[in-house]
Amino acid sequence: REMAQLADGHRTEGKRLYSRALALAGEPPEKEILQEAAHHLEIASARYEEIIGFGHARRNREDALKLIDRIEDRLKELRRR
Repeated sequence: REMAQLADGHRTEGKRLYSRALALAGEPPEKEILQEAAHHLEIASARYEEIIGFGHARRNREDALKLIDRIEDRLKELRRR
């Protein structure tokens, strides 16, 4: 249960940072915020994997991984500029 709460906290922070980065699209801090969001989501994913059979861990991990993919796509786009 504690691991799920820890993972949820990181996933929530990653989502919050992603939303913030979207609001700052094209601004200098966007890249750094996206990287921080991905970091939190990667931690969340790893924690969920440790408890994959507990509660909604599998679904939450999949959600975190999908958001990581979107972040990576955006970071690639920013690097091409």
